[in-house]
Amino acid sequence: MNRRAKGGNLGRSDPDRPTTPAPKPNRVTRLKQQIALGRYRVDADAVAGEMLSKLRLLSLSRRGLLADRTGAVGPQARPSPDE
Repeated sequence: MNRRAKGGNLGRSDPDRPTTPAPKPNRVTRLKQQIALGRYRVDADAVAGEMLSKLRLLSLSRRGLLADRTGAVGPQARPSPDE
């Protein structure tokens, strides 16, 4: 009778469990290899798009925090574009 049938601990050293596959190569290692071989490329448009979306999110978060502090609701809660 195996551990499952006995209702025993299915934890660490369960002989019925399949072994885990070998870990994939580390991202940093792959990146270093790509740079060394001259295969690493950066998509500048994608990077710029990500940066702009994060800046928009930060701006919205800041506006929300300012509105929470002042208790203001609606358009008056937004700081002017000059700030």
